[in-house]
Amino acid sequence: MNRKIIIIGESSLEVIFENDLPKDSFPGGVLLNAAAKLGDAGRQVNFVSEAANDHVGDIIVRFLESNGVEIRSIDRYTEGTTPVQLIFQGAGKESSVRYGSYPQESFGVVWPRIDPDDIVVFGGYYSVNPRGHDRIYDIIKYASERHAIVIYVPNFDMNRVHRITRVMPAILENFESSNLVLTRTSDLRDIFGKDDAAKAFRDHVSFYSFNMVNFDASSETLKFFHRKSVEEAGAGSAASGRQWFAGVVAGIIDSIITNKVTSADIDNLEDETAKKVLHDSLEFAGKYI
Repeated sequence: MNRKIIIIGESSLEVIFENDLPKDSFPGGVLLNAAAKLGDAGRQVNFVSEAANDHVGDIIVRFLESNGVEIRSIDRYTEGTTPVQLIFQGAGKESSVRYGSYPQESFGVVWPRIDPDDIVVFGGYYSVNPRGHDRIYDIIKYASERHAIVIYVPNFDMNRVHRITRVMPAILENFESSNLVLTRTSDLRDIFGKDDAAKAFRDHVSFYSFNMVNFDASSETLKFFHRKSVEEAGAGSAASGRQWFAGVVAGIIDSIITNKVTSADIDNLEDETAKKVLHDSLEFAGKYI
């Protein structure tokens, strides 16, 4: 069975500044880069997104195509510009500012076919922004009805959400519609005010989703919380930067397919399977960093 991966996320270009001087630029976003890593690994990946019909949009689409990602579901809009995020680093601090504009109407993409045991991934600001949330939520519900595995990656950015209470209903809907949630400790802190991943899972996430994989940057560990137990793996020196977390997201998806985890299995994983998924994802991340 050739299982498809459908990833729904934003398209943007990130420009890194060091001490106010431009240092590097690359297509940005955890989900976009996860899609590229999976495509490069030979998986069948569809990326669902928007990019303006401008030069920045061309850069992003060429990047995805060069990594074997199917781009037919990217809406190339003409009324607006592809987002660019300027990231300023220096003196141990980081700040960012974002430029770009979308059309007023939510994206009019051509949705790919979703079959049983396909993997549908969504998250980021796209998934809580009122402009697109309802449209995305509808397709996520449809994916569940089609017995696909649904994965939510909050990838939370407080710079774009000024009041958590305004988006909390959308966040909880996203949790509820997912078989698996992939978080960082910073996401849990911003959403629930908790640094303790086990407590956040027990008190909040487990009411909606039975599975959560969390990366804790301070201890450089991945933990897989599921119904039966908690599995842990050390990420080691590889645990750095956006590209690494994108690699982990891609690795979790890849290892679900490699270990033949189906929609019927995902909510009742055996301990050994959960452990294998976790360790395989780290191996993938290290390979495709």
